[in-house]
Amino acid sequence: MVDNLTMARKVEGAIKGDLARVEYDIADHKAAEKVTLNVSFDNHFLPWTKEHKRTWRNDRYLYDCHLKPRFVGKALEEINAFEINKMKLAMKKAKNKQGRPCTPATIKHVVVLLKRLFNLATRWRIHKGANPCAGVELPKLDNKVTEFLSDEKTERLLKVLDA
Repeated sequence: MVDNLTMARKVEGAIKGDLARVEYDIADHKAAEKVTLNVSFDNHFLPWTKEHKRTWRNDRYLYDCHLKPRFVGKALEEINAFEINKMKLAMKKAKNKQGRPCTPATIKHVVVLLKRLFNLATRWRIHKGANPCAGVELPKLDNKVTEFLSDEKTERLLKVLDA
């Protein structure tokens, strides 16, 4: 039977050997701090998006309205595809300011925003692990034209455009 002292000496020897070979990164072996979605968005994503996107205010609005209330205080590692799908269902059922449910386009924008946030967090080594949005299906958008102008309305439009 191996006692704790023998095991500790073996681990110590392995670490010293790794240090001698410069293979042991002390930063990797510290207790990992869990970064929340709020901290990641406010401290990392928002400054980046202000520099790289003209539509950063839309991202801020979508985050404040849909992601922040749902995932406040949650670590990035705690957010999974199941939670995101639950959010999508809640957005379909919930009423917006106009009393209507969220459109599929809004739901898609929110999921794409979250996906982008996770991709950047992984690139910046803030988040280690898979992107939970990879397992989430985006809503299909129906942008088909269902109504055409009648001949009378077309003539009126052309008269207004010519004037």
